[in-house]
Amino acid sequence: YTLGGAFQISDVISASLGARYIDASTEFDGGAVNGPLNSSIKFDAEGDGWGGILGLDIFPNEQMTIGIKYASKVELEYDYTVDEGAQILGAIGIRDGDQKRDDLPAELAIGYSYQMTPKFRGEIGFNYYFNKDADIGGTTLREGLEDQIDDSWEVGLGGEFTVSEVLNISLGYLYSSIGVDPEYSSKFLPDLDAHTLAGGVKWMATPKLAVNFALGNVFYESGSYVDTSLGIPIEVEFNKNIPFLAAGVQYSF
Repeated sequence: YTLGGAFQISDVISASLGARYIDASTEFDGGAVNGPLNSSIKFDAEGDGWGGILGLDIFPNEQMTIGIKYASKVELEYDYTVDEGAQILGAIGIRDGDQKRDDLPAELAIGYSYQMTPKFRGEIGFNYYFNKDADIGGTTLREGLEDQIDDSWEVGLGGEFTVSEVLNISLGYLYSSIGVDPEYSSKFLPDLDAHTLAGGVKWMATPKLAVNFALGNVFYESGSYVDTSLGIPIEVEFNKNIPFLAAGVQYSF
């Protein structure tokens, strides 16, 4: 949940300040087979935290906008509750009452926008995530993961077309470099580099109220490595694909 505001300092610069509250949870409901025995496994974990967001917009001329944003790290400590399979889960490091850290890393974002024609605006942006400065990996049983991976980064391209005074449509592409080698990836939620395509619609319900809607898909690159933990080489390959929807409301005072 994010709440913030912006203030225009002069004709060429404005600043923004925001706060965000993260309410996160993870849960697992499954089973483990040991010979003829089938045991149920069930647990969940919840964590929350606060962070701040600082922003700066620069308008060198009427066609150009430069945006800079810094979002602070959000410390998230998850409290675990084990409902079933305590003995099995305890053997892999999950116990009732455990607390595990999995922070949301700090982020620096820089964007450039240019109004190419009266109806078309192009954009390019770069995001950098400070993984190594956070305490991450706890919820996927990879405590200390920040010492084994690199920082993440993303670069995106997009454009917005003005259909009418009240309707805009947009299309964008984003490449994400996650910074995690396959051998350190989560077995439950693989950490993979990705290509994202998305489209959006912005409707001006009133001169001051804008409603946004977007949909897209994340196409993850497959990753593989050879696991020798069982004494024999086993090739492990990861694949995943995620569609998504988003909605938002903006109001100008």
